[in-house]
Amino acid sequence: MDDENESDYPLSEDEEEYLDLLLNNQLEEENGREYDFVPVLSSQGSCEDGSQSTVSTSASQDPLATSLYWKDDKDFDDGMKDPRTFSFKPEKAPGLQFGFLTRQSLKAFKKPVDFLYLFLTHQIVLQICIATNHHAEQLIAKGQNLSYSDSDGGWNQVTVAEMYRFFGIVIYMSIVNLPNLEKYWSRSPLYDASVVDKVMPIIRFKALLSFLQINCDPDKDDKLTRIGLLLDHVQNVSQSMYHPYEAVSVDERMVSSKHQYSGIRQFIRDKPIRFGIKLWVLADALSGYTYAFYVYLGKKRTVICQKSKGLAYNVVMELGKNIFQQGYRIYTDSFYTTQHLADDLLTKRTFLIGAVRRTSSAMPKQFKDIEQFEKCSARGDFRWHRANCFAYVQWRDCKTVTVISPIHRGSDVSYCHRTVNERKGFKKKKVVQPSVIHDYNTNMGVSINQTRC
Repeated sequence: MDDENESDYPLSEDEEEYLDLLLNNQLEEENGREYDFVPVLSSQGSCEDGSQSTVSTSASQDPLATSLYWKDDKDFDDGMKDPRTFSFKPEKAPGLQFGFLTRQSLKAFKKPVDFLYLFLTHQIVLQICIATNHHAEQLIAKGQNLSYSDSDGGWNQVTVAEMYRFFGIVIYMSIVNLPNLEKYWSRSPLYDASVVDKVMPIIRFKALLSFLQINCDPDKDDKLTRIGLLLDHVQNVSQSMYHPYEAVSVDERMVSSKHQYSGIRQFIRDKPIRFGIKLWVLADALSGYTYAFYVYLGKKRTVICQKSKGLAYNVVMELGKNIFQQGYRIYTDSFYTTQHLADDLLTKRTFLIGAVRRTSSAMPKQFKDIEQFEKCSARGDFRWHRANCFAYVQWRDCKTVTVISPIHRGSDVSYCHRTVNERKGFKKKKVVQPSVIHDYNTNMGVSINQTRC
C-alpha cells in the first residue's frame, strides 16, 4: 500500500528540497539569503506555478541575483590598505594664510575694501595704468578718440588713485542697476541718490572705459592675451592667501558673458548660466574657496600635454599640480574619472574619489550588467568590488551610480533618508547608503554646481 502511495503521489523537486532543509535546520538561511517560500503539497503530487509565494525585499534575496557578481555589507572588505598610508600632510596649515602680514596690519582690516586690496593690489593697478596710458597715447596719436584728449591734444595720464575710483564705480554699477550709463550722472531728482558724479566726471569715465588695457604688448594669436596678466595675478594671490583642507573638488564653472566674437564663448544646457566663458576650477570642499582655475579656450585652442589620455585627465593634473604628494583627496564627476587618472594620482600620493560612467575605463567588468542589477535590486541595495588598490561601489538610488576610491572600504555603510511614494502618500524612509557615496556627496561640488550621486 505504501509503495502504491509513493508511486501515485510522487514528491516534487521543491517539496524534496523543502524537506531536506527541515532535516538540516537550514530553513532560515541558504547561501547567505533567506528561504522565503513554503511549497504547497497538492493532492496531485506536484507544485503548480502559483503554488509558492516568493517575497523579495532586496536584491540579495532575489533568485535572479545569484547570477550576478554580488558583494555587499555582509562581505567584509579586507583589501583596503592601512589608513595611515592615506595620512594628510599639507605643506602649509590649511586655511587662511596671513603669515606675511604683521599683527598691526591685520588690525587695519575693518572694511570690505581692505580685503579687496589684497587681490586688487597696488602693483597690478599700476600695471593697468601703464598699459592704459600707453594704449591711449597710441590711439590719440593716430587721430582716434580725440574727444577724450586734453586741451593741448595729448592724453591726461591716469593715476593709481584714479584707477581705483574707476573700479569703484564699476562695482557700484554692478549693484545699482540703472537704464543706461548717463543716468548715473543725471541731475534728475529721480536719480539723485547716485553718488557717481561726485567721484569722477562722465567724460573721464568714458575715456578710461574706452582706453582700458591690462597688457601693453598683446599677442593676436592668444585669445587671453589682453587679460592673461590679470588672470595669473588673481590665481597667484588666491593660492598665497589660502591653503585648502584635505578634500577638494574639480568641476567646471560658467562666467556669464554676452560677447559673441571671441571664439571662446560656450553653451552648456544644464548649467544655471548657459552662455558664457567656461572655467575649469579646483575648489576647497569645506569652504568653496577657488584655489586654482583656468579658462577653457575650445577644443582646438586648449593645450593638452598628454593627448592620449584626454582633456579631462589633463585638466585634473594641471589644476592639482600644486597639491600633489600631500595626501589630498580629489573628488570629480563622471566626466573626469578614468582608471589612468586614478592610477597616476595615486603615484603622486593624491587620492581620486570619482563617479564612474558606464563606458569609462574605471568601470569594472563585474558592474557592466547594470540592467540586470536594476531588475533584481531595490532602492538602497549596493555591491562592491576590489581590484588592486581601488574599491568600486555600485549603489541603487533613483538611478544606479558607481564610485571609485582608493581610501574607502567597499563594505562600509551609512544611512540616508529618501522620500518614497507609498499608497498613503509620500513618506521619508531610511535607506542604506555606502560610506563612499556619503563621502562623495558631502565633498563634491560644494560651491561649484552641487553635483551629487
